[in-house]
Amino acid sequence: MTFYEDFFRDPGVEWCRDWNRLETVAEEEARRHGLGALDALHVAAAHLLQADELVTTERPHKPVHRSRLVHVVYLYADVV
Repeated sequence: MTFYEDFFRDPGVEWCRDWNRLETVAEEEARRHGLGALDALHVAAAHLLQADELVTTERPHKPVHRSRLVHVVYLYADVV
């Protein structure tokens, strides 16, 4: 619990606060690539914040890897 409290209070953490744009981009990506809601929101936020990459535990065959808005990296790259 302490980890989460520290993380979410960290002033260095960037947040996507453009809720309308976030929702629009997420919905477009969900429709385009068959993403689930949470994956679509993560991709949209990473894109809008101009992240270099989005690291996920979703396996490479999952829809989140179809998005081209942000480079999606599988955490366990040596396992396919």
